[in-house]
Amino acid sequence: YFFYKYQIQWLDLTLNGDFGDETETILVTKLIAQGYKLYVDVYNNHGSLVFLPGILLSKYKTDAPIWMYRYIIIFLQDFALLSILTSPISNNFYRRYIATLFVGFIFVFYLPNFYGHSYIYQNIGGYLLFSIITGYVLPVLYGKKISKFRTIFFNVLLISIIFDAIIYLPIVAIFLIITVRKNKKYKDGKRKY
Repeated sequence: YFFYKYQIQWLDLTLNGDFGDETETILVTKLIAQGYKLYVDVYNNHGSLVFLPGILLSKYKTDAPIWMYRYIIIFLQDFALLSILTSPISNNFYRRYIATLFVGFIFVFYLPNFYGHSYIYQNIGGYLLFSIITGYVLPVLYGKKISKFRTIFFNVLLISIIFDAIIYLPIVAIFLIITVRKNKKYKDGKRKY
């Protein structure tokens, strides 16, 4: 609770309540929630994934202030931390726990200086990519055994990032090629040579 409260207060102090690109994204989100069609009635050069969580919030609370949209980013940060904590990359729980704490402190105390908690497409895509890298790509590269559920979940998440912004297409393609090729080389967590 303390960290959430600190993050929101820090953003309100550093940004005086809003940030230009964030405000634009939230405004478009509210218009879509009211029934306007993206790219027809209202234009924004971001992908549709950017607006989805905000639309759900706008449907729930029509007059949601800007700081409420930042909780979506905090949720994505928590998801990124959870992906470190549950990552099969290390069998040592304490290493994963220390790494999670370290990254959590960076999220809370460092990233607000660079708008790392604002509701913008870069943060949505960045935190999702971070989660995918720590929870799926690195374990596959290190030859760890990955469950079928984790493979499907993270591949769907990886493909969905393209709908955040088209600029993520090359990295998504690279990660898909790498993980598919590495998954073919491993069987039961052992490398085939």
